[in-house]
Amino acid sequence: MSQLLVDQNLQKTHYSIDLAKRKRQRVEEKSQAETQKEVKEIPEKNAENAVKLESKDLTPAVQPEQKHNTPFRALYGESAAHVKHRYGLYQKIWGHQKKAIERILNSANVTLFANLERYVEDPLSDRLDTAFLGLSSNTANNLRLLDEFSLFINTKSSFQHVKMVRLNSKVCVNIKAAVRELIKQIVEGTTAETDTEEPPEEGLQEEDLENESLAESDDGEDEEEDEGPAEVTGGRISYDFEIVQDWMDAYMKKHKCEDSLRLIIVFDDTDGFDNEILNRLLQLLCIYSNRYPIKLVMALSSRNVGDWINANIISRLRTLIESVKLEARDNKDIGFQVIDEILLQNEITTENPLLIDAYLSLIILNRFENSNNSIDSLITELKLSYMIHFYQLPLPVLIDPSFVPEKFHYDALRKLPSFKLHMEDLVHKFEQDPAAHESTKILRLLLSNKELKALFDESKIRIQKYQNAVMNAVNMVYWLCGGATQKFQIYKLITNNQFVNSAFSSGLLKKVASYNEEEFDEFTAFIYGPHIKDSVGAHSDDDVTKLKRSLGVSAPADLKALVTEYFNLNKHLNMKISDNLFNEVLTINGGRSELDELKPPASIEENYDNLMIHLIRPNHRELLEAALDEPQKYLRNPLIMESIGRKKHNTRLLGPPLCKLYQVYKDAPVNINLWDFYVAFKLSLLKKQIIAEIDRHVQNSSEDVRARLSPIMEKVKDPESEDTWDKMVYGWFIQGCYELNAMGFLKEKVKGDYMDKLIWKNL
Repeated sequence: MSQLLVDQNLQKTHYSIDLAKRKRQRVEEKSQAETQKEVKEIPEKNAENAVKLESKDLTPAVQPEQKHNTPFRALYGESAAHVKHRYGLYQKIWGHQKKAIERILNSANVTLFANLERYVEDPLSDRLDTAFLGLSSNTANNLRLLDEFSLFINTKSSFQHVKMVRLNSKVCVNIKAAVRELIKQIVEGTTAETDTEEPPEEGLQEEDLENESLAESDDGEDEEEDEGPAEVTGGRISYDFEIVQDWMDAYMKKHKCEDSLRLIIVFDDTDGFDNEILNRLLQLLCIYSNRYPIKLVMALSSRNVGDWINANIISRLRTLIESVKLEARDNKDIGFQVIDEILLQNEITTENPLLIDAYLSLIILNRFENSNNSIDSLITELKLSYMIHFYQLPLPVLIDPSFVPEKFHYDALRKLPSFKLHMEDLVHKFEQDPAAHESTKILRLLLSNKELKALFDESKIRIQKYQNAVMNAVNMVYWLCGGATQKFQIYKLITNNQFVNSAFSSGLLKKVASYNEEEFDEFTAFIYGPHIKDSVGAHSDDDVTKLKRSLGVSAPADLKALVTEYFNLNKHLNMKISDNLFNEVLTINGGRSELDELKPPASIEENYDNLMIHLIRPNHRELLEAALDEPQKYLRNPLIMESIGRKKHNTRLLGPPLCKLYQVYKDAPVNINLWDFYVAFKLSLLKKQIIAEIDRHVQNSSEDVRARLSPIMEKVKDPESEDTWDKMVYGWFIQGCYELNAMGFLKEKVKGDYMDKLIWKNL
């Protein structure tokens, strides 16, 4: 029984305590211990039935003995094969989406990489060649792009003699560290090539080790200061740029590449460099640019390159730099391209069988537009949404046409909200007109799994028609607005049933009413083009077919009426995606709660009870308060109880002293006197129970721990001595105050004997 509780609770994301239920469970666990021997004697073939008989309140029972070796948990009586199939579907579908995303990202900056390639291949100038690369404000996106550029350089056969160096502000804390890192990356990995030509100098490795230790102790003082002979081993210091000259001579002697050798130095986060260090490093590189084939690529988190140069590079260096300006593609455009090509397709395939829910589209759109347009965050949100969909329910396996459902799958289908609404609609229609609607249909859906399977297959066809109709409308609206509104924004409006009769659609119709003959012909050509599909397989879009037929016999003056009729009479544009039967199985929602349907449409994404949002951006304040107020929600977790050995003990869970201090804190005034706070905390503690709990842990500890702590516990248990107990309580109190201060609940005042309570002051 206990194992079943563990398996069931592992599937939860939130835990709560029902004390009455816990009391019943303790009684059941006691009876289980008495019958444990009998259960072991049951033959192995009947063991499963015995477990089910013991746990009637947990039906259908999970079979813990079955191994599926996946991160997923068995749900609602699933076998190991079911769990494997569900996990395999997730890997297959997300793997397909991931490859498509990688293909988009790899081709997103083709023009930029072509310009960088040309920049690398161009002959060296008389000055220091520098490419200022304008990127976005998102550091993660910038690093990903630079990684792609490094891979591009390293894998291109014509660049086999191009050596790329990457510098960042975290390593280049001073000029010596920057030069040392620069030299290290140039020479690193090339010893195997140069060993046959010229052996390395003796003592070079020891020298580098000594200089690395000196670098750690370097406090950033003037690098020109004499460091003494200890810094030198074998006549060479680790930040001596002549090391690069020796390496170049050896490399060119071996490969005969005097004209093709390039040293590309990339500054990953140029904005993060200290101006003094950056200018001194540029000055050094300018000096050696006539001797070494050096080219710089300086990545900036801004597209206003001119202002940045004027503000950060000294005027004397600007005359020594031969600069070019390059810009990467905007991350926002790349993000919308990922969404459009991944989620917004007319045809539903086995590799991409799921649609995106209206609420999830709103959340993703708001986060992507209103945050820093992070591509990596967008990919994480999509992956997490797919994972939640396949993790939390056993029904996603039904999207596989080859899967044969079992009885519990059909039972789960009948419990879905969309199926309940469908049945209520059938009952209502039957009550309104019994002659036109047969009552046996309702009974067949409730009792016959075959009928339910046929209904589910029919719903998949309907949602395919819905998707094609929606995407046709999205492409049409996108063309009418001239690309001013992104496709995903239009998709969000339509799937939320917010497009028809909106100000946006009214503006489009006014624009259509003013079309001349030429614009009418362009619109007609677009409707007959490849972007508008009147059918997907055997499933046709009747509204598009009707529109095409009408355009062939109409004039420009009739276009507004035709488009208005298409929008208003298209049933797919006048319903939410959640109105589709079995949408819970055929759409991903990110773990949306049904309570979100009651929220106003203007709510931001943080207001939705969405599991994906909670995992990516949790409400730390709320979680901290809940954990401190009711630690049993977390500490009574069966996994924790089993790990600490509390499974066999029915004593009360005392909880950490910090939680006791928080209970006193809640009743305290805004200005807290520390002495009164300490006294109240001390009186709130259950001395006997705490001492007994600590003593139990001491006795169960190792011999060394027992030897050290037993004398202390004897003093604590002495009723005539309160000093040791007072010291323990005072230690807990001081530690608790510091922890509450670190979490933002308390603030020290100028007067040392008082503290400010912050939680009620909205700080």
